[in-house]
Amino acid sequence: MLFHHSGIPKRILALALTGASVISLGLPVQAASKVDGSDYQSGYSQTISMKTLLIPALNAAADAKSVTRQLTNALAYRQITQADIFEMRSEGVNIPDETLKALSDEGYISSYIYKYFSGEAFTADDFADVFNAAYYYGANPELMEAGVAYDEDTLLQDFLTVGMSLGRQASADFNLAYFKANYPELAESLGDVNANYYIYYILYGKSNGLVADRLLSDE
Repeated sequence: MLFHHSGIPKRILALALTGASVISLGLPVQAASKVDGSDYQSGYSQTISMKTLLIPALNAAADAKSVTRQLTNALAYRQITQADIFEMRSEGVNIPDETLKALSDEGYISSYIYKYFSGEAFTADDFADVFNAAYYYGANPELMEAGVAYDEDTLLQDFLTVGMSLGRQASADFNLAYFKANYPELAESLGDVNANYYIYYILYGKSNGLVADRLLSDE
């Protein structure tokens, strides 16, 4: 069984990135002039993100292959993040589903992003950063007590519809309580909706080295 994207409200993914820190490459732009034959830097300085610079080129691209090539290069050189990809697509920038699938297949972005926008059914692989069926079943004995069958699809469905909202641990790599304790500043943008933190970790946290499997205060 596959689970369609409607299983998780789109507002969760939007909340996971709106107002949260998203790292992009800042390119300083400074006015320069010649004074007595030497370079002179004025006091004017403006930072422009690579995301901002890419948008006109993406919108002007004639086909998906061109968009894919531009984004592949930017991601490969870490000039943008997968969070930037999500934001741009959400803002209506020309990033076709074909491009998202190619970036996902090559490992540049989470398959969750492609499935989210394309509407293709989710599988356990899309949540691999925070979900493992065997771990979920073993770490939450109430599932067996409630008669939930040991089946990957059934367990994924339970995780999506119940587990995340309750804050259940479903992977050795992601403990919600640890993640919240390590980064209390995230609460300002992610609020008290537990599912936001799982999605945030998938889209931004893991790729940026945020720690969710132990308490940093213990180190």
